[in-house]
Amino acid sequence: MRLLPAAARATTCATACAAVLLALPAPAAAVELLPEPPYVRDTERVERIAAGLREDPLFVDPSATGLLGQGEVAAIGRALADQSVPVRVLVVPSFPYDESGGDSEVLMHAVNHAMGGEGGVYVTVNTIGLPEDRYLLDTAVIDVPVDPHDLVSHSEEHEDVDRLLTLLDSVRTAAPAPTSSPTPSAVEWEFEDRAEEEEEEASLLPHPFSGDFWPGLLIIGPAVGAMLYGTALLAGMGLRSASAEAGRRRVYRAWDRDLPKAVRARRAPYAPSARWLGQTLNAELRRLSHDLKAGSGHPGRDAAARSFDAASLIASSDAPPAQDLVGAIVVARQGRSALASDNGAPVRGACMANPLHGAPTTAGKQARLPGRASFEPVCGLCATRPKPPRVLRLDGGQHHRNASLWTGSRYGYTGSDLARRVLEELDVH
Repeated sequence: MRLLPAAARATTCATACAAVLLALPAPAAAVELLPEPPYVRDTERVERIAAGLREDPLFVDPSATGLLGQGEVAAIGRALADQSVPVRVLVVPSFPYDESGGDSEVLMHAVNHAMGGEGGVYVTVNTIGLPEDRYLLDTAVIDVPVDPHDLVSHSEEHEDVDRLLTLLDSVRTAAPAPTSSPTPSAVEWEFEDRAEEEEEEASLLPHPFSGDFWPGLLIIGPAVGAMLYGTALLAGMGLRSASAEAGRRRVYRAWDRDLPKAVRARRAPYAPSARWLGQTLNAELRRLSHDLKAGSGHPGRDAAARSFDAASLIASSDAPPAQDLVGAIVVARQGRSALASDNGAPVRGACMANPLHGAPTTAGKQARLPGRASFEPVCGLCATRPKPPRVLRLDGGQHHRNASLWTGSRYGYTGSDLARRVLEELDVH
């Protein structure tokens, strides 16, 4: 089965005039998101999509009716009917200037809010910005007990609807997981980064009428002129900036294609609670236990069993430190990666900005972290971040500043097998 090419591709342009710069609104692409659901200011399309999904879990935007043939629609309908949790597919165009700024994840969360926060697995099918015979899938798991990491990889551009059907089948067979309603990453980054910037700027601003005031007044004219000139340049770039996040996701997902699913980059809190860490570790141990049962005779079984033993010992210890819980999560995921590799070798290391993200990118990207003279391996999520990566904070401090087996080995990036070293540290032989 193959998606038909779109009948037309919408195009847009933005112009700016220096003579009216002061009266210009924000560039069209600078869509303002909200920090709370529904996350978007304009809900007209969102409400229309929600109304359609109440009638049918497959919503096809009127502008995209030519994308699916009758056979494809019927096959998707059968796959949606065979689910234990609500699953909804949105075939919608996504533009940099729409209400979500072209971010499918934001759109899916907004639609879920419009449906009363019922929860479900949402899937978007989008072709905008891609060659005519290609489409891109995106998913959001909201308040249903489905492990998002068990869904098949859907980050590549695809040519036919079979990949969508495979994705829907993986939703049906996915392992149960604690329900959660994560904040869309675009919202999280925008408001967390904005708060950080405002805090930094506030700490640098001089007191009004301080010694720097009068010299500043003398140079404010040239400075404003330079600012307006820069604004004129940026106005024409607005539409491109809003689609940068979608492009960023494609880049880091492409880097992750060669990594086992268990260690691919995923979003994670940068200041997790002990409860979150404990729940996540237990979930990883359940997944590893399942994989071990299915991996009898696999060359990576011994490495995976060591990982299970090491992570289980930490999980069962009395009030383990937060950094040990993080390390145990990494070890458990590395065990699963051993069972997913052809040679049985676990993927080494973890993102040093936030080890909960996953393994370092296969593209070898690195970043400099606060307090480190050298560059450190990071995941694709952090490597493509336009600003310095957010560093995991544990017990109020940055994790990499704590001297430990975890940070000393960069979570197994250097040295011998991490699980074996953990067992030796725990005096288990």
